[in-house]
Amino acid sequence: MKQAEIPELTRSITGLSKASSLGPSIRQVEVEPGAYEDGAPYLRVWLHFDHNLEWDMVELLVTSIEDSAEKIDDRYPSGRLADAASVAGFVGDLLAAAERLLGRRTGQRGRLSGARIRRSLSTTYYDVFHFMLDEVSRYLIGTHNDLRRRRRTLSRVFTQAGIRMALDKVRWPRVDPGVADLLRPRGAATGAVVTPDFAMAMARVLSDMQALRHKADYNLNREFTATEAEALIARVREVIATWHAADPAANRYFKHALSMRMLLRGQLRRDG
Repeated sequence: MKQAEIPELTRSITGLSKASSLGPSIRQVEVEPGAYEDGAPYLRVWLHFDHNLEWDMVELLVTSIEDSAEKIDDRYPSGRLADAASVAGFVGDLLAAAERLLGRRTGQRGRLSGARIRRSLSTTYYDVFHFMLDEVSRYLIGTHNDLRRRRRTLSRVFTQAGIRMALDKVRWPRVDPGVADLLRPRGAATGAVVTPDFAMAMARVLSDMQALRHKADYNLNREFTATEAEALIARVREVIATWHAADPAANRYFKHALSMRMLLRGQLRRDG
């Protein structure tokens, strides 16, 4: 895997950004390397502007940055707006990045690069993961803007394994008996707990995407097609929309309890 020096990447991306139509508004460009829990590397490109901008205003610049960086570094970068940075914004950026990886330039023909398809699959998985980080942080901390820093701090506590273990308990039409008391609706003392459709769909897509991401990153004998990756992006988009569409009044208690389960990373003490 080729990796350029961070100063080199910063100079290259800064030059490209300053030369764009948004150049006069850009205060600073930062390139931040990192790695997920499993060691998979990534790059984040922070764009600092003099004033807040909507994503659609800078999407073309971000695409150019990603295409340029890809030529000298295999760690696929994701552009972020520093002045409006939030996990929620990052989630939208990730899914858009996954789609761009499957796009073709004008006149491009033939089979799409397998490396781009694999990166798209991996990026789609992390979109789901960061979506859940944002959701549970909002349910446990609150949604007000002045709580943003606190939400970000809490989001660092969660792990991929912890979220997976919590969601594995709601993958089926009935909640796992071991966590039924935690997820039981208010006022219901006994009996099986029905899993809401939005939770079951999210549990299944995250489990499926995590397995596919592992194969995409480490199993070179497994071939993926652009059509397969596009279908997964559409599935993730639909599941996220279903989660958002769930009636807030009826499902708020369940989402809050499920968020607590994720925070506990599957560790639930049962006395008696």
